[in-house]
Amino acid sequence: MACSWQSSSGRATGVSLVSFVLLSIGISTIGIGMAAVALGGEDRQLTPGPAYLQTQARSGKALYKKHCLSCHPKGYFDQVFRAWRGEPLPDLFGVMRVDMPQNNPGGLDAAEYVDILAYILAESDYPAGSVALDPDSVSFQRARVGPPAFDE
Repeated sequence: MACSWQSSSGRATGVSLVSFVLLSIGISTIGIGMAAVALGGEDRQLTPGPAYLQTQARSGKALYKKHCLSCHPKGYFDQVFRAWRGEPLPDLFGVMRVDMPQNNPGGLDAAEYVDILAYILAESDYPAGSVALDPDSVSFQRARVGPPAFDE
C-alpha cells in the first residue's frame, strides 16, 4: 500500500507506510545508534542519543523478517531517514507502532517494535551501544532522525 506520509512539520515524505515502518524502529546512529548525524562544516559527527544493544538488533532482525520484509526490502530505510531528517525520532517510532505491520497495525508488543527499530538502526550503520534502546528515555525523546551515519 503506497501512501504519502507527512512529518510533524507537514512535509510529505512520499514513501510507502510499510517501507517507513521498517524503520520502525523500532532506525541508525541516533546515538544508538540512534545518534543523529550532525553536519558541522565539511565533517559529519554523530551526536549522542539513545543507544541500542546488539542483542536488540539481533532480535529485531528476526522480527523484521517475519513482519516487515515483505513490504520493506533491505536498504529501504536510507530513503526514509532522508525524508524524515531532522524530525523527532519518537514521531517516526509512533508511526511504526500505530500503523505497522500493514496486516496487523499496532499488533506487536512494545518490546518487538523497539527491537525492530534497533535492527533498522543497525542496518543503517548506526553503532550499537552499551545501553538498551528505551523509548521512555530522555535521550530517545530528544533524538532526531538523521541519515545513515556514514552517508557521504
